[in-house]
Amino acid sequence: MLTRAERIKYNGLFLQAYEKGKRISSENFYITFTKTREDCKDSLPLTGFVVSKKFAKRANIRNKYKRAMREVYRLFRLKSENIEPLKKIGLLVLTIKSKVDPDKKISVFNEYFDELNALFEKLLK
Repeated sequence: MLTRAERIKYNGLFLQAYEKGKRISSENFYITFTKTREDCKDSLPLTGFVVSKKFAKRANIRNKYKRAMREVYRLFRLKSENIEPLKKIGLLVLTIKSKVDPDKKISVFNEYFDELNALFEKLLK
């Protein structure tokens, strides 16, 4: 689980990331990110995870996918070679596209694990 200091807590920060940030995408996900500010260079990025109501009307399904995305991000940032490049990012928002089928079991999310890791690798290059 992300610490409180690493989470995006305010709607304004999500809006700032969407307005000023850059976006990279894969088949099923978007990552929106901004560069870090000078006063925050030594910390990991503030991170948020978004699953829209267009994706699934039921909150429990949206929450399952957010938990799975958080776990992929947690495992990615635990690798020592990824920590320094992540510190160059200020805000990071991971969004799942609406076209992904929410009725699949969450175990199928393992199919998306490699796609998310490739997207994170693309982000750090």
